[in-house]
Amino acid sequence: QIDQVLDLIHQYVNTGKNNADEAAILVNSLFSQPNGLDINKNVLVNYYDDNNEKKINYKTFQWEYNGKPINNSISIIDKVETDFGVEISVYQKASDGYWLITPKSDKETPWFTYQKNLPISLPEITKIENGERYESVKEINHQYVYYLCEPIWFKGELKGMLMVQHIMLDINALSASFKSILSSENEYISIVNKDGYFLYHPELMETMGDSYGFFKDLIKTGSEDSKIEFLWPENKTGRAKLQYSKFYQDLELYICIVYDIEILFK
Repeated sequence: QIDQVLDLIHQYVNTGKNNADEAAILVNSLFSQPNGLDINKNVLVNYYDDNNEKKINYKTFQWEYNGKPINNSISIIDKVETDFGVEISVYQKASDGYWLITPKSDKETPWFTYQKNLPISLPEITKIENGERYESVKEINHQYVYYLCEPIWFKGELKGMLMVQHIMLDINALSASFKSILSSENEYISIVNKDGYFLYHPELMETMGDSYGFFKDLIKTGSEDSKIEFLWPENKTGRAKLQYSKFYQDLELYICIVYDIEILFK
């Protein structure tokens, strides 16, 4: 059973990465078409953002796609985002870093951010400056986001960067599949990160459980497969539980299946 859960998660994560890759390929392909991308250096576009404590004011050239300005908004990217379930942003290269062209900051969510300026010193910008792609996984507000950056070329010169973000693990989307794996209502699946935040649990979901004894015992196992017995709840009224767990290295998560011992061995 636990291997089935791991397979589901692994498939979901890989599908998300593939979607992000395909979205980046498609956008760059659209930009590289004849009459696709153009950068009009005769027109400057002003950006002003006072939503944060630090007001930001900057200018970029006017970027155009098929002859239409795309600064702040581009319908073709909106369609790619919808088709592939990703979030896309475009940055213009400048001497002091890379500046956001699109989208507007009002598209930000608790997981997807659109930083206005990316300094040259950042590892992703270093890769882009070398003409290479950059990819990583970031944990943002207890959500895992796949982060892909690719250079944007215009007339043989590096002019900007394409960023694609994708949620790697949507627990709500996987919940029904998880439940179908269990053979009885006396079993449950638990998914917890190495800090003790429960992404999936019948009682502790979206809470910190690092103070519980069973989690402390789990952490002691490191990345090894483990079998732990504990009481739940952790008091005199608790029932004896048996937990099998495996460590999913890609996201540093403990994947667990928990059984009621009394019923399991009846």
